[in-house]
Amino acid sequence: MLHDWYYHKNVFTKSECKDILSIAQNNSSNLYNDHYDKTNGKNAKVNVVETKKFGNKLDLFFNLVTGTNEEIFGFNLFNHLPLTVNLNTYLIGQEYPFHRDASINASMADIKLTAILNLSQKEFTGGEFEIYTGKENKIEEINTLGSVLIFPSFLCHRVKPILSGTRISLSCWFSGPNWK
Repeated sequence: MLHDWYYHKNVFTKSECKDILSIAQNNSSNLYNDHYDKTNGKNAKVNVVETKKFGNKLDLFFNLVTGTNEEIFGFNLFNHLPLTVNLNTYLIGQEYPFHRDASINASMADIKLTAILNLSQKEFTGGEFEIYTGKENKIEEINTLGSVLIFPSFLCHRVKPILSGTRISLSCWFSGPNWK
C-alpha cells in the first residue's frame, strides 16, 4: 500500500454533481437501512440509493476507485460494483465521530475501500474530514465539489461537527475476500 489515502480533485463538474445529487435525493431505497445511530454518534441524514438508479453517471467514480486500487492500494476486490451508495447530508451541529467502515461481524467478505464524492453545492464550515493514522490527518481536498477521496475502510475516520451550511457527500464501499 503506497498511501494511507488518495484523492482526485475536481473529477465531476458542478452540473454533473447536481445531477448525481438530484438522482440520490429522489431515489431512496429500502435495500439497506443506514440511519441516525445514537450508539456511534452519527447524526447525519443518510439516503441509501441503488447504484442502478444512476445509469452510467457513476461509471467514472467507480472506474476511478478500481483504478486507484490497482495503482495505489493493491487490495483483492470482488469484480462487482457496490449495489448501493449512501447520500450523507450533514446540517449544522451534525457529525460522525471516529469509526471504521469494516464490519465486526464474521462474514465471507470484508469491506476494503471506502470512496467519498463531495456533492456540497454551497460552502460550509466545520465538517472537516479526518483520518487517524497515529495522528489526526485533516483531508481538506475532499471539501472541493466534485472531488473523490479513497481510503482503506479499516482506518478510523470522522466528520467533525458542521458549523454553518450543509455538507453533502456520496459514499460507498468496495469489498473483497476476507483478509488473510
